[in-house]
Amino acid sequence: MRSADAPPRTVVVVVLGPLGPGVAQRLLDGVGSLLQGGGATRLVCELGAAGLPDLALLEALARLQLLARGRGAQLVVCGASAHLVGLAALCGLEVLGQAEASEQRRVQEVVDVRDPSV
Repeated sequence: MRSADAPPRTVVVVVLGPLGPGVAQRLLDGVGSLLQGGGATRLVCELGAAGLPDLALLEALARLQLLARGRGAQLVVCGASAHLVGLAALCGLEVLGQAEASEQRRVQEVVDVRDPSV
């Protein structure tokens, strides 16, 4: 449990390129490890370099949202294209607003999902 005086902890994930087979699961496993133990109030997912939106990215966002909620955090998506927002809305998934600039600068740990050891 976080004390009232402790600053909120933000976990930032940057998606670089499309999510190929197995990459989404490594992303979820890595984020799950970072959120384990609680204390994080926000999971910021930066999608500016994710490329064209597809169902793999949409599924990963839905699963990240469930993972964040299950650990007491809120998923905030940054850099989502208009196409991704539209596709998400069509599927009933809300892509939440933008993270504050100060949160985008406080990266506590980076997970490279292309690294098979993650």
